[in-house]
Amino acid sequence: MYELGVIGLGHIGVPIVNGALSGKAVSADQVILYGHHPERLEPLLLVGASAAKSEIEVVSSCHYLLLSVKPQSLSELLPKIKPFLRPDHVIISIAAGISARYLKNALGEDTKIVLAMPNTPLQLGFGTTALSRIEPATQDEFAFAMRIFGVSGTAEEIPAELMNEVIALNGSSPAFFYRITQIFADRASQYGFDHETAMRLICGSMIGAAHMMLSSGTSLDDLIQAVCSKGGTTIAGLTAMNDAHLDQALIAGMEACTQRAYELGK
Repeated sequence: MYELGVIGLGHIGVPIVNGALSGKAVSADQVILYGHHPERLEPLLLVGASAAKSEIEVVSSCHYLLLSVKPQSLSELLPKIKPFLRPDHVIISIAAGISARYLKNALGEDTKIVLAMPNTPLQLGFGTTALSRIEPATQDEFAFAMRIFGVSGTAEEIPAELMNEVIALNGSSPAFFYRITQIFADRASQYGFDHETAMRLICGSMIGAAHMMLSSGTSLDDLIQAVCSKGGTTIAGLTAMNDAHLDQALIAGMEACTQRAYELGK
């Protein structure tokens, strides 16, 4: 019996497994995998993980089952695996918008579930994952899921009813940050900066600002004011952004992200 089975080895599934192995959250000989891209399997097999020939083989031979597939794929996958689930199985789902109720309707009311929303910086060990424990999953079982993701960054427990809302905060937010950076970098090139220099300046500032927000003990308002001086450049920039309705644009993006999560779960 394998400790962890994984169905789906895409751009997030492989890094989750890599992180879990390198962080020693689980040993390679306790992992069985199934995915549609053999080339992604090979590096994991070389370090000792096992490959299954089907989804059913994974389910039949593991304790924790990580579903790392697109939300749209679950309607076909869940009925296929349901007959092979045991009472001790723990389902870990990273499918955006897919609620515990959706999973229980498909797999059974007594199914043990952990909902997880990771993000792609997990690939570099800087991921942020939000998780929720759904009864009858136990605290010990939830702790295992937390370790799987926590070794590749940080893991936070949140209420299950906020799993759709959290997507804008950590699941999708890297893309939002990349877009903002892209705008800054493109404008910098128009000023005459080469792209690499602009990226080092922008990303270094983002990293430093993140540390200030997390570690300085200072409120966001005070951090903003600390950069501003009366009649100076920062106030001019913030005023122009406010006039261009930056707040409304970002809130609209968050709301659209959350709305789409609810649509995927129907």
